[in-house]
Amino acid sequence: GRGLPADLPSRGPLLSKSSVLRAAACTLALENWAEGSRYVTEKLWDPLLCWSLPIYHGPAAADAVVPSEAFVRLPSLDDKG
Repeated sequence: GRGLPADLPSRGPLLSKSSVLRAAACTLALENWAEGSRYVTEKLWDPLLCWSLPIYHGPAAADAVVPSEAFVRLPSLDDKG
């Protein structure tokens, strides 16, 4: 990240997001907006493409386009959750 404290050691530049995701068994994927049912962003697709299990909080559209066993959905914080 940018603006990290000077005492944190650097591992050099990050070549790509996929190089990090491929090494991760799971990825916390939190959408900025979890209402509605019309979009799914790269926050869900990127881990799937890198074989990293997404732990996902986002719109219901994911349930229609991705098999339920391909990601773990975090429960909602409303009465339904």
